[in-house]
Amino acid sequence: MTDAPDFRFRADLFRIACRFASMADGVRIEPAPRGEGAILTAWTDLAAFAILDVGARCARAAMIRVPHEFLDATHRAVRAAQQGEAVCMSIVSGVAMCDGVGLRAENCVREAEPDNWRAWARRNGNAPLVGSLSIRRDLLATIGDAAQMLVRAGGGGGFDAERAPIRFAGGVEGAVAVEFPAFRDAFVIVRDAQSDDDHGKWKTPAWLEDARPPALDFKGRAPPEAGLRL
Repeated sequence: MTDAPDFRFRADLFRIACRFASMADGVRIEPAPRGEGAILTAWTDLAAFAILDVGARCARAAMIRVPHEFLDATHRAVRAAQQGEAVCMSIVSGVAMCDGVGLRAENCVREAEPDNWRAWARRNGNAPLVGSLSIRRDLLATIGDAAQMLVRAGGGGGFDAERAPIRFAGGVEGAVAVEFPAFRDAFVIVRDAQSDDDHGKWKTPAWLEDARPPALDFKGRAPPEAGLRL
């Protein structure tokens, strides 16, 4: 693998994207606008994730899929490195290698079909967040894990990662955009986060309603356990 790589990107950012990727499709990589690195995108029926790797090299749009064993090895390499963000994956002629990893993965690249993810993301931007949210717990956990990983990708330590913030922004058509204040060059769009009949109105539960007569009526006296007499 002495040729110039078709793709070279940060292993830690790729691993984060894999958490949102379909097992069959993998992660999409494509050149960023104006040649400023590459954009990694991944999606399932529940959510779509996108992140900018400003130092990446990307010759064309493609789908990248590597075995779990290779991905685990890249994770160990990132954690062992003094600067984890410096550990990169390179792909030449479909063969993937990673800095500091003694493995190769064959046939990791397939051509990417035309995709409209940018237009879809723009459509969900610049819209207010309306109504209450209903998000699956497993998806929310994945977003939380990604937030922690992005803090580390940005150079933060374990203390900051445990407190990684996420921000729910606007969206349309039942989708909600999620931003990561600790890593501005990444976002998630959660699909169908709100039900059609949910307009954000919260109904007070019955157990908060005033009882008639009151459930605890001390008739002007303090409760017995208060130790007072009036």
